[in-house]
Amino acid sequence: DECILFLKNENYNIEKVYLTTDKIAADTAIKVSRSILIRKINNEEVNLIPFTNFKEKNIVTEEKVNEQLVEEIKQIFKEVLNYNQEINIYNHFIFDLGGSSLEYITLLLKLKEKYEMDFNFIEGERCYSIFEIVNYILKRGK
Repeated sequence: DECILFLKNENYNIEKVYLTTDKIAADTAIKVSRSILIRKINNEEVNLIPFTNFKEKNIVTEEKVNEQLVEEIKQIFKEVLNYNQEINIYNHFIFDLGGSSLEYITLLLKLKEKYEMDFNFIEGERCYSIFEIVNYILKRGK
């Protein structure tokens, strides 16, 4: 389910609008706790997508938030793996595409070079698919 979030300033004027598909309320909650939501946003536990990334009245799915980024990363996957077939953005680099740990390190180095950012994953964080890498870049990138 999608959720729209409004960022208000101290005068309660809406400054920005975001959309997320991440879970922001507990299963037993009647409504979203603002304090918990703010903590999740500050800890980057919620992927906020600027509303400007969506076409009017036609909300785009997560994998289409940044098609150019997806295509660039897909090409890097193909280059590192010497892969000629189409790659699904949810394919696991090692289990689905047959990549090795050495090739995964090569992938991360190429991504670091291309996007000028470090890929330092926190415990429990997974970045083995194009989808996961795109979300990582969107959350932590410039």
